[in-house]
Amino acid sequence: MSFAGLLETIALGAVAFFASIVTDPDVVLNSRYVSFAKHFINADFLNSAKNLILVSGVIMLVLIAFKNGVKAIVTYWMARFGVGIEAYFGSELLKGFLTLPYKWHLTCNTADLVNAVN
Repeated sequence: MSFAGLLETIALGAVAFFASIVTDPDVVLNSRYVSFAKHFINADFLNSAKNLILVSGVIMLVLIAFKNGVKAIVTYWMARFGVGIEAYFGSELLKGFLTLPYKWHLTCNTADLVNAVN
């Protein structure tokens, strides 16, 4: 699994956790996982449902924003790589066509050559 896929899975889990807190906060407050997390990070402020909803909402928004940022950066670099490859092969084709003999150009359709380079 890629890093972006892992981030997407974590963000989706955060959304599901937030939805479960909003629907029934008492069950989540008494959960052994939330109790473990409260004791592990020494977070006494997570004892009320309101604070737990607030903290999990902020964490969810931060995770989603980070995931979207990573996806934007990956998309940018993929597009940049694709444009670079397109420019390279276009210039190589143009160089190849320009070095062909004049007689070859007389027999070819100009529109086909322009379409091949573009």
